[in-house]
Amino acid sequence: MDSEHKSAPLWVWFNLLVVWLCWGTTYLAIRKGVSGENGLPPLLFAGVRITLAGIILVLFFLVWRKKFRLNWSQIWPIWLSGIFLFVGGNGLCTIAEMTVESGLASVLIATTPLWLALFDVIWPGGDRMNSAKWLGMLAGFGGVCLILLGPSLVTSSPISSLWEWERGNFIALGSAFAWAIGSIIQRRLAPRIDAIQIAGWQMLTGGASLTVLGLCFGELTQISQDKLNPTTIGAFFYLLCIGSLIGFVAFVWLLHHTTPAIAGTYGYVNPVVAVWVGWLLGGESPGWVLVPGMALILLAVFLVRMPGKKIPAQR
Repeated sequence: MDSEHKSAPLWVWFNLLVVWLCWGTTYLAIRKGVSGENGLPPLLFAGVRITLAGIILVLFFLVWRKKFRLNWSQIWPIWLSGIFLFVGGNGLCTIAEMTVESGLASVLIATTPLWLALFDVIWPGGDRMNSAKWLGMLAGFGGVCLILLGPSLVTSSPISSLWEWERGNFIALGSAFAWAIGSIIQRRLAPRIDAIQIAGWQMLTGGASLTVLGLCFGELTQISQDKLNPTTIGAFFYLLCIGSLIGFVAFVWLLHHTTPAIAGTYGYVNPVVAVWVGWLLGGESPGWVLVPGMALILLAVFLVRMPGKKIPAQR
């Protein structure tokens, strides 16, 4: 892998830029697809797109590798991780962006590595939390509190009404929590098979589950002709092609040709890209608390990703 990395630095940078731009701009696309009176219902908007992306990846894998071998012991962790990643993670993110600006949602979802660090401590064989990681957790908690409580400190809004006016922000945090759980399940329990096959089946099962939920909640009746407009349709296909397919393929390439630390730099860059894109193209106006809150959260992500000692697994 080191030789491939050294022999193709331009390809590494190219794919990094693809991931940063593709995934960093998806937050505004989600916002455009579901916000406002003419926005599409969130569960079907996300579920149908993810299901289609899963079908495309699975068919691509079958044509490319021409083999399909999965037993129940391999299927259930893929399905379970897909539920948390796409029903919990992507589904809650889409619901949150009905009311939360894309830049703010991206910053709150950037807390995912903080939840991962906590879960890793609980899981046998995970990384032990050192002083730097605990400092990171404290910084991340401070950044989240600043973002959530900052406006109330300025406007003197009663804390008792926090849930009412910060509901979308809490839902975005729930998305990060669910994505972290799905990532832990995938890392610890998923079968050692091709990454594209795993992602395809995760998208297919998670997206189908999200679509069924949308149908159960009656979202199909909420789709009218005025909601099928160029903005929502364009956002749907942008997320399908750019976010779910092109961005993902570039990320898989990075995983195979670089280190996880390099591939994982999207965690630092995506919130910055999302905030700038939301401001320049989406007409969003980041509040005064977003910049220091984002700085604290990104510092926290850097600290918790530093290598730590392994916790011996219990026998």
